[in-house]
Amino acid sequence: MRFNIKIPTSLREFLLLAILSLSTNSAIAGLTAPVYDPGFWNASNRVSYNNCYNYATNEATNTFAQPGRAYFGYNPINANTLSCAEVRTYAALDGTLQQYNGKDTFLFAGATNASQCDSDRPARLALVVAPGYDYHWYRIDRDTGDRWSHKRGGTNAKNVDESGQAIYSIESANRGPYTQVCGYFCSYSSSTTQDTGAVTIN
Repeated sequence: MRFNIKIPTSLREFLLLAILSLSTNSAIAGLTAPVYDPGFWNASNRVSYNNCYNYATNEATNTFAQPGRAYFGYNPINANTLSCAEVRTYAALDGTLQQYNGKDTFLFAGATNASQCDSDRPARLALVVAPGYDYHWYRIDRDTGDRWSHKRGGTNAKNVDESGQAIYSIESANRGPYTQVCGYFCSYSSSTTQDTGAVTIN
């Protein structure tokens, strides 16, 4: 059930994390990760309307999706106070993720590194932030081994960093202003094609 109730951010985050820590789901088998297909995301009818969150979760909503907006009905993120914890919390409410706590929770389980993702949730993602400014998501595609790709805002999807180098390590890649690596997460898509992600975002 979803409630459009505004309560103080600190209290809201505390309550949400307490609820999430009690929630567990069984593993969901037989699912996959998408292949690298920048042409789909860079098409004129999608490129300006889908961002890194859309791309990483493999959901082309054409709404420039924001963590938490599908749950609340409005964008709860305050750019002035943006942090890793805030983005993780609101994305969790979209039914996508929570920080790793030893439990397989929601549709998008947290991990201490991308290699922890298994056949139940084979899609590997990473979250980084520019504190007090912006967040950014990356994903590893099924057909590219351990190479990361991403889509920054309304720009083209690509599999190189801000220096034009292939991304095999989020920590060592040129991430531009995104100085903090928040963590790695495991999700899934129902097929290897684009726009088949498991999460509900808006």
